[in-house]
Amino acid sequence: MSTATWYVHSRGRRRADDYQWLPISGAAGSTGKAESARLTEVRRHRWYGATLDDLADDESPSLVLAYAREVGLVVYITRLGPVEPVTDSLHRPIRAAVIGVGTPASASDVVAVAAAALAGELSTLDGLNYELAEEPGFRLDPATWSTTVARCIRWFADLPADGPERPDKPRVDADRPDTRERIARELRSLDLSALAGRRDDLILVLRTPLLQRADHDRRRPWRVLAELSGAPAPATFTPAWLGDQLGGIFRSGVGWAVGLVTGAAVLVVAAVLAWPGSASQPTPAASSASPSPAASSPPALSPTPSPVSSGSPASRGPAASHKATVSPHATQTAPSKRPSKAPSLADR
Repeated sequence: MSTATWYVHSRGRRRADDYQWLPISGAAGSTGKAESARLTEVRRHRWYGATLDDLADDESPSLVLAYAREVGLVVYITRLGPVEPVTDSLHRPIRAAVIGVGTPASASDVVAVAAAALAGELSTLDGLNYELAEEPGFRLDPATWSTTVARCIRWFADLPADGPERPDKPRVDADRPDTRERIARELRSLDLSALAGRRDDLILVLRTPLLQRADHDRRRPWRVLAELSGAPAPATFTPAWLGDQLGGIFRSGVGWAVGLVTGAAVLVVAAVLAWPGSASQPTPAASSASPSPAASSPPALSPTPSPVSSGSPASRGPAASHKATVSPHATQTAPSKRPSKAPSLADR
């Protein structure tokens, strides 16, 4: 039986019913204070300025697998539903979503359900009942859900591990069945025991229809299934930036005269920007909800020879000594054919 805590989000058929979260472990109204408080804490937690609702899109298939020391390992899966489609009183399809919360000891259960959802092994929720006459009008049978989780755990245990060639390097993939299955295999190779020693938040997997490049650059998820749009996070003026601009001018093939004039103009603008008294307005204070990229980038995932663990309290690998960076234009690489090594999630 899974030791993680699970919640379901849906609504009843009646006009008066509304979407709400319920624990899967009991009937409506039986939620204890501790259980309710834990769900509230999870939904309020911000991973580099974004809550689970900010990261996922409940109108489209989305998935978030993230860790925070304050709440544990969390998976959020949207666009699930009953085996047979159900509509409300206005004939609109009723949606369902699931949140799972695990400690380092039960992290493997949460990852198994996330991987099953990515690979298409979990797309509907058996045991959803929308025939209840009383509020809230729906319930997910706990015994049926326990059977579903056990099936995901068995499937995940038999899944071949696919250790990434660069386990410390985040990657952005197109959202396709083959890339989702590839990430599921890569999750199989993770050493989850290192979660017990992490201090920083970490977004392991983010599947969402559209992701702004600036948001991606701030949060640095390890694996992303999304289409990136917009401009990257603004760069700060530095001598290296100036060198890149000048180098680009003279490599672009324009004439030397035009290049020199353009380069001089860039130097003048840079000097004005760098002059201490040039700022006409005070720089606004940074928001606490949007930390700087340097502070928010998660540590690298370091390879260790450890297999998947259900939660040893001590990390089996050395802590990562640097932060991984992600190019907004990262491309797919072919799955590794070498023997897989388990990337560590150890904090640096």
